[in-house]
Amino acid sequence: MSWHRPLTDMLPPVGSATAKRLAGTHLLAVAATTFVLWWPVVHGDLGLGGLAILFSWWALASLHVRSAISGTGGRLAGGTSALAASLAAGCGIGWVGLPVLVAVLVGSLVSVGIGWRTSAYPTAVAAAVAALVVVTQLAPAQASIVVALVVGLAAFLVLRRGLEVPRRRGLRALASTTGGTIVTLLGVAIVTMAVASNALTDADVGTDVTSLVTSNFTEPRTIGAVSTFRSLFGHTYADSTHSTSSMKHYLHPLGEASSTPSYAPFDGEAFQLLGSGGSGGYDLWVRPVSQPNVSVQFFHIQPTDDLAAHFGIEGGGFDPVANIKVMLGMPATSHPFPVTAGDLLGTEAGDIALAVTDWADPLPFFCTEPLAWWTGWFSPVCARQTRLVSVFEAMTPGVADEWEAWGLTAGDVIVTEEERVRYATFDAGLNPIFRPLGEEEQLEVLRSLDLPVIEGSSSGVDVEFPVGGALLAYSTEGIRGQTADGRGVAGFEGAPDGVISPLYPQAPDDASGSTFTLRLSGEGNWQVVVVPPGEINRAVRPLASLLTSSGRYVTRTSGR
Repeated sequence: MSWHRPLTDMLPPVGSATAKRLAGTHLLAVAATTFVLWWPVVHGDLGLGGLAILFSWWALASLHVRSAISGTGGRLAGGTSALAASLAAGCGIGWVGLPVLVAVLVGSLVSVGIGWRTSAYPTAVAAAVAALVVVTQLAPAQASIVVALVVGLAAFLVLRRGLEVPRRRGLRALASTTGGTIVTLLGVAIVTMAVASNALTDADVGTDVTSLVTSNFTEPRTIGAVSTFRSLFGHTYADSTHSTSSMKHYLHPLGEASSTPSYAPFDGEAFQLLGSGGSGGYDLWVRPVSQPNVSVQFFHIQPTDDLAAHFGIEGGGFDPVANIKVMLGMPATSHPFPVTAGDLLGTEAGDIALAVTDWADPLPFFCTEPLAWWTGWFSPVCARQTRLVSVFEAMTPGVADEWEAWGLTAGDVIVTEEERVRYATFDAGLNPIFRPLGEEEQLEVLRSLDLPVIEGSSSGVDVEFPVGGALLAYSTEGIRGQTADGRGVAGFEGAPDGVISPLYPQAPDDASGSTFTLRLSGEGNWQVVVVPPGEINRAVRPLASLLTSSGRYVTRTSGR
């Protein structure tokens, strides 16, 4: 009995007018849904949970089609339903937290296991897709498509023939074919990656990058905030140290993102341009010709027309073939685009990272998140050594002076690995998005600052607050400040609850002297540390996410 027989038995009789109307209506609904969701699906914005629902919708629609027609069309509809159900199962497994690789393998097994006569179709589709992916690396696209079609048709015919025999023998044939297909595909991928890894040109991961950046990579006056190196902002982005931190710099525009330019930081070449996926825009890699194992990556930019034309970018979107080549460890084969320091590369600067790798080929580094670390064989790039460096450490004095005029030095926006471990208030796992630690862990960090901790609740607590100082506050229900005579004090806006946040209470206009009396209260319990001006870099910097152009460290939305 087919896997879908209990469901199809509940549908109208095969070939009936009701079944056909139901199938037609459902297909129109699925087509409209797919059309509306196409863009977020391609860019990864829908999420695994949303994809599981969408594939389930497709599976049900295919069952309706199977109930409406018989013969080959009905069998193909049943196979399509099996394939959609397997994809839904795989996405569902990934959504609940298991590694995506496990989800894909389970989905493949479900795809070939849940069907009886119909299972040949989804297996043939999987074989055709795999052939297309592999052959594309070695032959032109037209030839790859032909090979993929031949492989898919051959797989379909072989499996159908094997499944026509008696049930017991058919199951053995199915299991054998399934196991052989999976092992073959994995073997091809592993061999391809091993060959690619050995073909990479070795380089020194300790290459000195001092004074590498000879021209500013953007206009500092257009930037409103810069995230710290090894911040806990956004998601995990780390090198071979596997630091639970973001080892790049987010650049928040002061106004419209389109007014923020990206410039070539040195003389060299742009060697890769890929769609950024869910966050939009494109990622661009440039490297100096004299140090080919060093690269600067610009995230989420809109490239200039010349760059877009050179790399064949005609519109927005994710390029699966180019990304698969990177994953398999295949360097870019496109001719590099020469750039001179100061050349405009694009607009809408988002993030920037500087990487030093132990290979000198034009191959981007992408193993920056826990899933790639824990499956080290996932790509040959993941098994190589990479060192991420703050771009602010690699500037010539002239470029550094421009940022000092903006309000920062390298030491202002770098958190050391020791500080990151000691003052960790967020964590991340297979899901690389940072999540705040629990209350006790946060308070332990607050108590480790070697500064007095003040506790309070809804009743007011008076403290002598230094003018120009900061307040590191932890509360779950908000905290507010007043003067001793009950007037409101500015500087408590936007502090997120449940996270240690830097606040900057402003002295009243009539205050005199170096301190003023600040009355703190809240809706519930809270704890704070008063940070004198001279201690802000030491105590606030490791706990903050961003340094603003006003010279204040903030945690996401606090202290703006």
